[in-house]
Amino acid sequence: MGLSCRTKNNDSPRGKAKVFFSCYGSDFAKYSDKIFHQLHEIVDCAIYFYPPDEQVETDDRYTNDLLRMDLIVIPVTYDLLCNESRTLDIDFLLARECNIPVLPLVQEEGLEGLFNERFGHLQYLHDTSDDHTSIPYMEKLEKFVLFVLTDNDLTRDIRKAFCAKLFLSYRKKDREHAQRLMSLIHGDERFRDVAIWYDEFLTPGENYDKNILEEIKSSDLFVMAVTPGLLEPDNYVMTEEYPAAGAVVPVVPVEMVSTDKEELKRYYPNIPDPIKDDEEETLRETLQNHLGDRLKVNDEENHIFLMGMAYFSGIEVERDVKKAIELLKEAADRKVPAAALKLANIYAIGDHVPRNLYKSKRWLHEYTKMLKEKYEVGNREEDAVNYYWSLKIAGKIFGENGDNNTALMQFIKAVTVATRLCKEMNYSKTLLLESYRNVSRTAEIVGVEYLTLSHAERAAKLMYEIYENNHSMETRHGLVDCFVEMGDIFCSVGKQKKALPYYEKAAEVLEVISKAEQLPKWKVERIDLYIKLEDCALQLKDHRSARNYKKLANALVKECNNDEAGFEAKQWHMLAHFFFAKKPDMARKLMEKAVADSEQKVKNSNSIYDRLILQKEYAMLGTVWEMLADKALWRAKEKSDKARHYHKLASEQARALVDDYPFAFMQYTLVESYIDMGTCYDPTISDDFSDALYSDYKVPKKKQADLETAYSCYMKALVWFDKINAKLTLPMYQKLKLEILKNCGRVCKVLGMYDNAVEYYREHLNIYLAMKEKDRGDDYEERLADASFYVSFLTDDGDLLESARNGWMKIYEKEPKNWKLLMKIKEAEMLLKILRKG
Repeated sequence: MGLSCRTKNNDSPRGKAKVFFSCYGSDFAKYSDKIFHQLHEIVDCAIYFYPPDEQVETDDRYTNDLLRMDLIVIPVTYDLLCNESRTLDIDFLLARECNIPVLPLVQEEGLEGLFNERFGHLQYLHDTSDDHTSIPYMEKLEKFVLFVLTDNDLTRDIRKAFCAKLFLSYRKKDREHAQRLMSLIHGDERFRDVAIWYDEFLTPGENYDKNILEEIKSSDLFVMAVTPGLLEPDNYVMTEEYPAAGAVVPVVPVEMVSTDKEELKRYYPNIPDPIKDDEEETLRETLQNHLGDRLKVNDEENHIFLMGMAYFSGIEVERDVKKAIELLKEAADRKVPAAALKLANIYAIGDHVPRNLYKSKRWLHEYTKMLKEKYEVGNREEDAVNYYWSLKIAGKIFGENGDNNTALMQFIKAVTVATRLCKEMNYSKTLLLESYRNVSRTAEIVGVEYLTLSHAERAAKLMYEIYENNHSMETRHGLVDCFVEMGDIFCSVGKQKKALPYYEKAAEVLEVISKAEQLPKWKVERIDLYIKLEDCALQLKDHRSARNYKKLANALVKECNNDEAGFEAKQWHMLAHFFFAKKPDMARKLMEKAVADSEQKVKNSNSIYDRLILQKEYAMLGTVWEMLADKALWRAKEKSDKARHYHKLASEQARALVDDYPFAFMQYTLVESYIDMGTCYDPTISDDFSDALYSDYKVPKKKQADLETAYSCYMKALVWFDKINAKLTLPMYQKLKLEILKNCGRVCKVLGMYDNAVEYYREHLNIYLAMKEKDRGDDYEERLADASFYVSFLTDDGDLLESARNGWMKIYEKEPKNWKLLMKIKEAEMLLKILRKG
């Protein structure tokens, strides 16, 4: 069957933007229809794919087909990330090497670590279509797709812009020669605006014979790529294309490979003498003579933009990115905003060129500058709207590329334009609402508190005005989002008194939504809101209100417990997180429900997704039992045993996953499980940085066996860590190894294994010393000083001890109120005196 194609209306894919859909085999049935529909909602593109049950030859033809794609879309699942597949082993690597945009669409929860391992730190979209955040997902998808693909209206304008059309006839196995022939023709500026129709794909679903005949009839010339392949009997050029052309259009044969002329004339009656491929001037003169007055080059700036887009997207011509960018730059320099925006997008995402944020920013500034000039000259609504959208787009791109200060400036300008549009031109208030929220969110990232607060407040006030005129569910959702956002912002700056009324209003509206839609997620969100209200009331010392909010939250939790219809592990897990710190026993009960639900799912499906979720839930339940054991005045041992039981189940589940899917992410999960097991048994765990270092520090005899078990768990963690592909994963996971080495060093010292302890602590220190600057983190200097101290204490190394003391001193000078640092410094100075006297 080969390459298949799906279009929005089952019409011809010709001239449409080309998307390649690549996935793990069993994911095709689950996600293809949904993703095809999402893409077709945005743009009428042609989506190419191979049927999941088909054996695909990944030969040169396969590679050439892939290289012609505008975008590669990949649904990301556990199965894809944990199994061998053509998608990751060939398609993704080829796309990255050739700068073809890749859009990963994550379809399942909890994939972040595994995704980064297989894809690197590539931006992805997460399709959380099971909740109200699906609208933002579609907005993000639309923005990305429209950045990359050319829409139908523009495609039609491009096709109309060509002055003439050639039909290129060639054998499919001679595609390389056909591409070289196109380059020969378009290498001369006189032929820049000449379209060349060629069969870049055998387009499935079309009446191929009919379309070929129509294209030949509508062409000005029939150009043949002559090779010995044309002499093979009964080929399509010989039997169909050449006979159809002979009667209606002039034929120009070009000999790309030496071919028997007599045989050529025998099989192709009346064919003119071929022009050799190295006779470039003869070829161009022949084409010019045939095309006559139709051959002209249009230097108008919008026409240049259209030609740039044609060559960039491969519309009616071969894709030539270098030529396209030259034309787009010329158009942008001549004040075509669309050209500047296209260049900004190309460089921002690395669309068929290496990513270059400096160039992207330059063209973004040019884009907004052009539209600003139009906006300031006239007083037209259209110019104001275009300028607003330019500022919004620029702000989004700047923000996504880490330049939040510039993004903030763009959004502030957008507020001014949106205000004018709403007040003077009666435009929709949602434009202004969006502007306020963009300023508030970006200002929070930058750290400009007054802008964060003022614009969030304006957004909430405006959202309420919109809601008063329209009580739809959509506006209610928007109102809740604005009020919660406002409350969160005030809480983040310690203004609980101002946060409280916003949370209260959000709770009122959310109660209405919950009654109307009867979905478990709204109950969960209401519980979250009541907990936030309780925290605010406690901060304000309003204990009566705090108790009331606590009762409301508990009543909803009880309601969830009594009416479990529709609730799954995901909801129980979320509820448990709300109570994790303050009410571990409540969290424990909810996590037990989550575990029971997940155990049943694993029993039924045994899918990797359900197994990994169950592993995480075992680990969390073990941690909750640890918290309960720490707080217990009685039955502490029983609770501690429970914690160990669940951590053991978590490690067993993680080990089984590693056996089935031996990837770094799974090994990393197993390492974490062994560390959790070790800390459950480890009696030397202490908040004091050096307790277990001192020579007189011992554990009771009855705890000795636990300490040895803890050491065994830490050793297992270290062994499995060393099996992880260090070259790939060390920058991500080295903090974990530091924790293991520190634990091993401490436990060995207490067990009297001093040589082992020194060895672990030295390796711990060496990792800090070798750590690259980008991986260090804010607390690096203190951690390095700590690591130096651990080794110096056991080896009497005065130089290392002084290095530790100096490191702490530097930090203390910046943080003079940090009493823990002061204690460390005094300890080091005391030990230095002892060493010097000795």
